[in-house]
Amino acid sequence: MTYEELQTKHGDTIGFESANCSGWYHIEDKMYDRVKAVLDKYSIPRQIFHLAQEKEKFGELRTYWGWSLDNETEDCPDSALSAAYTEIEAVISAAETESANTCHLCGDAATFQSTGWILPYCQVCAKKRSDYPGAFCPMR
Repeated sequence: MTYEELQTKHGDTIGFESANCSGWYHIEDKMYDRVKAVLDKYSIPRQIFHLAQEKEKFGELRTYWGWSLDNETEDCPDSALSAAYTEIEAVISAAETESANTCHLCGDAATFQSTGWILPYCQVCAKKRSDYPGAFCPMR
């Protein structure tokens, strides 16, 4: 999946933003599909989901979000918002865990982690780096 495909698929529905790590695009796609499913499950309008920021931090996908509460939420019971919030947090947590174990460049299973700027790499992508192997350690 390319960045353009990801943006086209999710850009108009939930304030799409990407960490822009090509190896994680499939994780982001799955995460956004699951978030939409949760919103649909509780009949919550998609524009209420507010994506504040998505980025890479400490070698993981990080997603910061909340509800954009206004007149549109009057028809959404607090219990639905609360239940959806819990489920969306679980979806995002699963994406973070998956990203920590996935090469951020190609999407294969990560076996190495860079030192300094922490990022997960598969063996092939780590070997392409000119500072390999001194700047990498095995995944824990």
